[in-house]
Amino acid sequence: AVIDSGADGIHVKERDVWRIPALRDQWMCHTARQQRASKSSFATVPSALVVGTSTHSVDTAVSTWNQFKPDYLFVGTCYITASHPEKTSQDELEGPCLPGCVKRAIWHQFQKENNSCEAAGCD
Repeated sequence: AVIDSGADGIHVKERDVWRIPALRDQWMCHTARQQRASKSSFATVPSALVVGTSTHSVDTAVSTWNQFKPDYLFVGTCYITASHPEKTSQDELEGPCLPGCVKRAIWHQFQKENNSCEAAGCD
């Protein structure tokens, strides 16, 4: 439904990250159909669907990044909010430091992959 709506992106819940590859495949098929159906050379169809997901721990964030390469990660829950009524105290929150920890962990992973590629002579 999101793809047919013409949306530029979709947010996938953490429990559904396994759907990211299929969503991207569906988007590519949709884009190809739209381009074939367009009679005007001026018609523009976005070439990529922005796909992001939620994550609630450093381990999950790194695993999700490595396996599915989402365009963004929404990291939390950092504060008490109505969107997560089950979390009623600070002790139940992942906390405001989690986004920075996730960023460092993914950056470290990225550097590690690039350094090993450089050492092997890859471009």
